[in-house]
Amino acid sequence: MQPEPSGSFVPPSRVLVAVAMEVEERALRDRLRFGAQTVAGVPVLTAEREGRTVHLVRTGVGPVRAAVQTAFLCREVRPDAVLLLGVGGALSPALEVGDLVVASGIVQHDCVLYGEAGDELMAPGALHLSLAPGERPPALLRCDPHLQAWARSAALAAGIAMHAGLVLSGNSFIASKARKRALRALHEGALLVDMEAGGIGQVLRDDGIPFVAAKTVADRLGDGGAIEAEYRDFLPRAAANAGAVLDALLAIPPGG
Repeated sequence: MQPEPSGSFVPPSRVLVAVAMEVEERALRDRLRFGAQTVAGVPVLTAEREGRTVHLVRTGVGPVRAAVQTAFLCREVRPDAVLLLGVGGALSPALEVGDLVVASGIVQHDCVLYGEAGDELMAPGALHLSLAPGERPPALLRCDPHLQAWARSAALAAGIAMHAGLVLSGNSFIASKARKRALRALHEGALLVDMEAGGIGQVLRDDGIPFVAAKTVADRLGDGGAIEAEYRDFLPRAAANAGAVLDALLAIPPGG
């Protein structure tokens, strides 16, 4: 469990919620009365809840599309915070379908320097080899500690099992148990893998917008059947749990 952040926290009044797929969008949409609009050419759903404005966007799958959509919207709606919700794949056998992983940080697992002396993670969007080793920026994209605590409290309120740790992100769908285990072995504390958080986190880091990824498990890492089949079977349930977390998050009014 991550320690609670110090200092006061005022829940944000303008929130952008990003998901990748229609099934995730539908699960969240069912929780609020959203109205449809277009912002910067991007279809967006907007709702009011407890004095808070919530924008919901379906970014599409993958880091590039997700980052571009998010960048456009942040410049238009100017959110106080961005929440990355939806689903991902478990990297730990301790996680079950429907569990929530609140990210302490995000690592883009396929942003790598493959060198003769070994492999090194690179910070996405930054120089690496041309810098001296001590000057290279860290690969970790840190999630806002107050938003982490907010998401953890929402999971508790929704009665959903919660885990805190790293989310790995990249431009690959990891449907191999061997690959999942290899990723976890390379990244201590990694709990979940997805395809959008790395791209979105890079944009938000550069823009100085607080964010957190809080994703539910859609496929496990265990001794069961194929990941692809489990993902298809359990995706709706995992997306529904993401909707329950959003509902609990938004039940706390701004400044409450």
